[in-house]
Amino acid sequence: MNKLRNIVLDRVDLVPEGSNPASHVVLMKSKAPTKEETVKKDEKVEDVKKDEPKPDPKAEEKVEKKDDPKPEEKPKPEEKVAKGDTPPADEIPASIRKRLEDQDAAIAKANKEASDAREEARVEKHKRETAEFVTKAKVEIPHLTGTDVEKGAVLQTLFGKLEKADADKVLTLLKTGDTAVGSLLGTEIGKRGEGNGDGSAVSDLNEKADEIKKADPKLSKAQAFKKACEANPDIYRRYTKERDEKRVQ
Repeated sequence: MNKLRNIVLDRVDLVPEGSNPASHVVLMKSKAPTKEETVKKDEKVEDVKKDEPKPDPKAEEKVEKKDDPKPEEKPKPEEKVAKGDTPPADEIPASIRKRLEDQDAAIAKANKEASDAREEARVEKHKRETAEFVTKAKVEIPHLTGTDVEKGAVLQTLFGKLEKADADKVLTLLKTGDTAVGSLLGTEIGKRGEGNGDGSAVSDLNEKADEIKKADPKLSKAQAFKKACEANPDIYRRYTKERDEKRVQ
């Protein structure tokens, strides 16, 4: 290498790369020289490359493995179940699948028992209300046509469909009619002198009423007469016809 000494420089240019590749007067360079640029004149680039250490394939393999991202780990079925997720059936272990099936069966059984209990309570409530309305019909409208059970069913439907205030108004009308029927029946009771043995309908109904009251002494005369009318519809129709004829006269 030739060195220049005692030179006078009138100009210095700062450049990224010198125009003379063999010049090594370096003040500052932003680009590092390549190996080809730094070899001696009498050396060949090929000789320099021969001296370079050969890369280690194992080291490169380690670097590649180190840089490779780790594959995403899939959560285990147990972890999915714990988080509340539902993994595919083929991923669930048999023990966990059995536990889930047992849990579903227990829930279904509990729901059925609750439904049966609600239905049983509904039936019991209906029976209790039916008995209450039958008693109500027996006490408040005893003289109207129909059995106590039939009239109780009518009242139960009435109070079940209408507002209580409206149902009470209808019941008041029924009670008024019941009072009128009771008064009418009371006038017919005891008229045996007029019809006893003469074959009239009222006489026949009074005889039937005496038999009913004898079998059930707790009944009043009016109640026994009413039951006689209900039990003998043919005689009752004849009775109403005879009564209407008397009113016309």
